Amino acid sequence: MSTITFSTLRGPRIFEKIVEHIRDAILAGRLRPGDRLPPERELVRQFQVGRGAIREAFRILEQSGLIRIRAGNGGGAFVGGQPTEAVTRSLSDLLRFGNFELRHITQVRLALENLIVDTVVQNAGRPELARLAASVDRAQRLHEENKTEQRVEEHFNFHVLLAEATGNPVYPLLIRAVVDIMEPVWKKTGSPEPLARHTVAFHRKIVNHLMAGDATRAKRELKRHIVEAEKLITASSAKRAPARVARLTRASGR
Repeated sequence: MSTITFSTLRGPRIFEKIVEHIRDAILAGRLRPGDRLPPERELVRQFQVGRGAIREAFRILEQSGLIRIRAGNGGGAFVGGQPTEAVTRSLSDLLRFGNFELRHITQVRLALENLIVDTVVQNAGRPELARLAASVDRAQRLHEENKTEQRVEEHFNFHVLLAEATGNPVYPLLIRAVVDIMEPVWKKTGSPEPLARHTVAFHRKIVNHLMAGDATRAKRELKRHIVEAEKLITASSAKRAPARVARLTRASGR
C-alpha cells in the first residue's frame, strides 16, 4: 500500500477536493500505477471528512479510469495501469460535450493527421508500415464477412496504428481521443456500404504512399478520405435523424 498522506479538507462539495488531491498525486507520480490507496477509514481520518465523501470521490475517480476498485480479500482502491487512458477519456469527454460540430473535429483531425503522416515518413520502419497494411487487410476481410462493428473498430485502429508509427507517444493519445468520439457516430449510422468501400480503398492508398516515402501523396489521399467520410456520415445521419445531424454529441447518441 502507498505511504502517501493527505491533509485535512474543508468546504462545500468536499468530494471534488478529494478527487483533485488524489488526481494530482497520480499525475505527479506520487502515486504509481498499481499502488493501493490508503483504506477508506484512513482517508476519512486524513481528510477529516465523512465516508460518503470518500466513496463519491472514489466513484468519480473510477469512472475516469484513474483508479480501480477491487472487492474481497486484498481488495481496495488501486491506481489504474495507464494514466494516459484517463487523460484521453477526459479529452474525449470535453470534445463530446462541448459546443462542437462534426466539421470542427474534422478540421483538427486533418491538421493532426497531416503532422502524423510527415513524422511517419521520417521515422517509421518496415514493421510499423507492415502493421498498417495488415490492418487494411483485416478491414477488407471483415467487410467481406459483413461484420460491420468489428470493421469500424479496425478502421479506427488503423488511425491509432498510424499515430503509433510516429514513435511519439503523444500522437496516439490525441488520436484515441478523436476516435473515441467518432467511432460511435460511424456505428450509429451503420457505416453504409459506400463508406466501407471508400475507407478500405483510401487506407490502402495511404499505406502504399507511405511505403514509397511519399508524404505529399499520402496526405492528399488522407484529406480526400476524411472529407469524403464526413460527407457520407452526414448524409447517412441526415436520413436517419435530420434534426440531430448538426451536433456531434447528438449524432453519437451520448
